[in-house]
Amino acid sequence: MIRKISKGTVIGIVSALVILAIAIGCSSDIVLKPLPSLIGDYQGRYLVTTNYGSTNASTKEYRITWRFTDQKYYMYDDDPAQEFCVPSGNYTLSGSDATLDQIIDGCAGVVGNPEYNPTGTFQLRQPGDSVVLAQISGTPATQKQLLLVKTTK
Repeated sequence: MIRKISKGTVIGIVSALVILAIAIGCSSDIVLKPLPSLIGDYQGRYLVTTNYGSTNASTKEYRITWRFTDQKYYMYDDDPAQEFCVPSGNYTLSGSDATLDQIIDGCAGVVGNPEYNPTGTFQLRQPGDSVVLAQISGTPATQKQLLLVKTTK
């Protein structure tokens, strides 16, 4: 006596075998590089260059302390002249970029210009225990750079 197997059963078995073969064969092929961790305290410099790329470019340099937590950033002025704002907000990482979304401009009581606060998307590099964030925006161009060295692990 010969038994007939329904077409639906055959398709189901073949589909299950194909899915199983793909899952077993490809499981070790997918390696996602983890996003860098920025969490910690840093000291460094914040440079703002106005008219970037022109012959009359002007750079202001500030000594700062910076803190990254899980999702927030805080910038502190290490210069007693308090010539710039001390912003804070949220940040996100995506590939080789870091986006700073300012929540507080930190300009109350200082002579700083909130236009020069580090906000928006920056190119991110992490050489060793350092963090370098760089951005060029606007017309005429303004370059903003954060050059930070980690002080806590």
